[in-house]
Amino acid sequence: MKDDMRITNANMRQAFVLHFLAEAFQYPDESWIERFRTLAEDAQREGMILPSFSAEELREEHFRLFGPSPACPQDLTLHLAENPFEQARMMAHMAGFYRAFGVEQEEGERSDNLPVALSFLFFLILKERNAALKGLKEAREVTAQAITDFTQEFLSPGVAAFSSKLVALTLNPFYLALAEILGRGIFAIPMPLKETISLWEPRSQNAEEGEMTCGILKQPLQS
Repeated sequence: MKDDMRITNANMRQAFVLHFLAEAFQYPDESWIERFRTLAEDAQREGMILPSFSAEELREEHFRLFGPSPACPQDLTLHLAENPFEQARMMAHMAGFYRAFGVEQEEGERSDNLPVALSFLFFLILKERNAALKGLKEAREVTAQAITDFTQEFLSPGVAAFSSKLVALTLNPFYLALAEILGRGIFAIPMPLKETISLWEPRSQNAEEGEMTCGILKQPLQS
């Protein structure tokens, strides 16, 4: 029982880090500022200290980095594959993980979007904890394997590529600190992986602008 409790406590801290990061990478509008203030206080108690920031400067940098014509898109497959067909295959595989656990994406939301993937992993960790507390051995084992597989196949390499590109493209202390926390949080999950270099190259200024969206996953928590 003590071992299970120790594992559960560690998992809950990990879940908080994922939830914190999924929120931190959202667009910093006025409602975000209010939500994030409380999260940042909780994060500080966990040893994650972020530099102070100007909301206006943060909005400008977020738009430049992650907006419609992104310097560093939050869509992870864009960093992992140059071929659009390979990107689509990887996104379909990620969406398959979501469907397997009854998770629905918001309309127009990409399965490879960083906050979406972080929110899904957050959900899986809560689901594993729920199964452990209820003594559901098989459900816990299935969920634990999904955490490892999803992280190893998509999130770890995606985060490695995304973070390296982000660090190269911004001088903003807030996003540099997030990149560091993101790397530590993800790579701590199953195992260290080889370095992954981002394959993303920004579109030309004349390219047609698209739209990037990210929202909240609809997450059933029952095991």
